[in-house]
Amino acid sequence: MTSPRRHIAPRRSTPGAVGKSGVPESRADRVGRLLRTVRCRAGLSLRELAERIGTSHATLSAYEQRRKLPS
Repeated sequence: MTSPRRHIAPRRSTPGAVGKSGVPESRADRVGRLLRTVRCRAGLSLRELAERIGTSHATLSAYEQRRKLPS
């Protein structure tokens, strides 16, 4: 007899997500943090990633610094 499979939904950030400091996290915070984490894990510099995705390093930096959101 096998046990029924349980579906566990992936955790998703919601608009009211709370960051490590206990302060609600904005969408810009989540996007910037995720972008930098993924870029660093891939071993890419800002300029390298910007060139690969077809944007300027200044725009990419603004995303990571939470000054701008991708459209």
